[in-house]
Amino acid sequence: MKRIFKFATLLSVILATVHCAIAFSGCVREVYTYEGEYFYTQYGTNYGIKVLVEVSDDRIADVWVLKSGYVDATPAQYGWTDEAKWNEELPALLDKFTGEKVEDVLNINVVCGEIGDPVGASQDNFSKYGEDNKYLISSCTVGSGRLIKAIQNAVKKHVN
Repeated sequence: MKRIFKFATLLSVILATVHCAIAFSGCVREVYTYEGEYFYTQYGTNYGIKVLVEVSDDRIADVWVLKSGYVDATPAQYGWTDEAKWNEELPALLDKFTGEKVEDVLNINVVCGEIGDPVGASQDNFSKYGEDNKYLISSCTVGSGRLIKAIQNAVKKHVN
């Protein structure tokens, strides 16, 4: 009887271990991290943004803005009044990329001028930033375009 009990206990432990291994094997995902940046020079100022993007299962897992020497939002001293709005709404905009397919983000069309500056909403050939301008902070269209381009430059490394 003791042998049967020991055998049943051992079998239960083995089955539980196998069951856990099978259950958790699908939960382990590889996460890849890529840096990306986008910049151009206009009127002697280096406009741009640098990001760090995590990708898992061909989807964006997270996006962070890294410190850089670029101007990511035109300062109010140059007459732009929405610098505070950019800074307030940027975290929510970054969150919108979480869970998005890399391929879909790469397919967002950001129209740029001759020097690489994203075209703003006031210009005729303004491009739509995602469905219903999902990836756009209104009145911060140029900064939103720079951000998209930087994220695209980061995730291109995942595809290549």
